[in-house]
Amino acid sequence: MPDLQNHKQVQLDNVAVIALLTSHRIPVDALRADDFDEILHQRQQSLLALVEKATGKQAQVSVAIAALDLAEPAESITAT
Repeated sequence: MPDLQNHKQVQLDNVAVIALLTSHRIPVDALRADDFDEILHQRQQSLLALVEKATGKQAQVSVAIAALDLAEPAESITAT
């Protein structure tokens, strides 16, 4: 991440990077640990909570993201 932060078109310090990532609901610690599964899990939970707050309703989650095999073609994945 330091290379990106120091790029001539970016030039952000740690505080600015954390603020930017957080504003996009990207978990900083998981990103820095290069833990893609945890990034997805935490971001999903954060976005779901945001949607629930905006709609005032609890989301009905019928398909667990962790159960999806992302190697499958998209047309073979169906939502319920």
